[in-house]
Amino acid sequence: MRKRNGLLESLAAGVLALVPTLGCVQEYPPETLLSRENSSAIEISQTPSPQENTSETAEPEFYWAMNDLTSNSPADITIVTTSIIPRSLELQDAIINYQETVFQINGFTTNYVELDSPECKTKFGVNALEMGEERTLDRIIETTGSKYIILLGDERTILRPERTFDLGRRGISPVPSDSWYCDANKDSIIDEGRSIGRIDDYTGSAEAIITGLQTATKLHKSNGLEIQNKVNAGTPRANYGICCGCTEQDKFINDISQTDLLSFAGHGDPSGFAQGYGEYETRNILFAGDIKLLNLQNHNPLVLAFGPCYAGANFDRPDLDQILRRSSIEFIRAGATGFIGNTVAEGYSIKFKDLFDASLRNGSALGDALSNAARQTSLENPDFIVTTHQYQLYGDPSVRVIDHTRNP
Repeated sequence: MRKRNGLLESLAAGVLALVPTLGCVQEYPPETLLSRENSSAIEISQTPSPQENTSETAEPEFYWAMNDLTSNSPADITIVTTSIIPRSLELQDAIINYQETVFQINGFTTNYVELDSPECKTKFGVNALEMGEERTLDRIIETTGSKYIILLGDERTILRPERTFDLGRRGISPVPSDSWYCDANKDSIIDEGRSIGRIDDYTGSAEAIITGLQTATKLHKSNGLEIQNKVNAGTPRANYGICCGCTEQDKFINDISQTDLLSFAGHGDPSGFAQGYGEYETRNILFAGDIKLLNLQNHNPLVLAFGPCYAGANFDRPDLDQILRRSSIEFIRAGATGFIGNTVAEGYSIKFKDLFDASLRNGSALGDALSNAARQTSLENPDFIVTTHQYQLYGDPSVRVIDHTRNP
């Protein structure tokens, strides 16, 4: 313990102070897209209480040192969560290794803040218990000047903000998006030079969060993700996917396991994707429970779902008393660089997509590519504010991505 604490103190003084089993997937009509058998409920694990953690098999206690490293000094990256985060030695190691790597490779300084902690109150004069998460994070960003914000945990751990808009036929509706954290002056335009991503695990554990941080660390060490080949899944390839009638299923699995960028078109929801039109309109392409069949650890692909509805959302099925598997998080758990999908299915901007693609061809950080495209599109046409804010990034926004291909 003494040796580990010394290592953490050294980090604080050195880095931060420097500033498969293949099943048969059935097809369903669009209105029942959410009730698929392969998107069955999963149990949400519960953190054991101190009274329960007394068995001989219980892990020895460890010291959670991350709050000791909270600082109000300037930082390029701020990792943000709350005290609800499932703490473990593995998660602490993943955070520390990430901090060390981005400093050594990129010269990025990194801060860690739990928004509801006493340390947040001490360093920034506020915390979420007093002012709420959005206003507290505004103060932190203003103080540290952080360019990249990484949220750790799902919406139960750290809130996803919502703003209300008139969505036409759907009436006045909330638009949930982490990008609202990057709008300090509340003009509904993403602040210049600011981007955000979330590394999430909806199961109540920290497994996907740890994997996401480890993947980001690996990518920073290799100078980012280089896209040499792409796979476009969905429309119009009706047999290309994982389903009972998909005659190209083996090819699909092999292609995705070797690609650097995977793009989906067609229908969607938080748990996966289906065909968009034609004779096989509702035939499944890929759902969260099938992602374990893919090998993503070698290429760590970027996954894009700009078109499919609600692919980046988090709604469940209260009518079935279950929580759906979420493909966005299962891709991160499997080793994807990141996942981008929408939360409200509010249209699609060609201008936005063109700007995003151009940024990747220039070797931009993933978060910069997303935020800059959203900001420029919204400034040129305010009608696209909701369209651009709906896109949610899961993953590290500071990871560099360079697209060497020239095909769409």
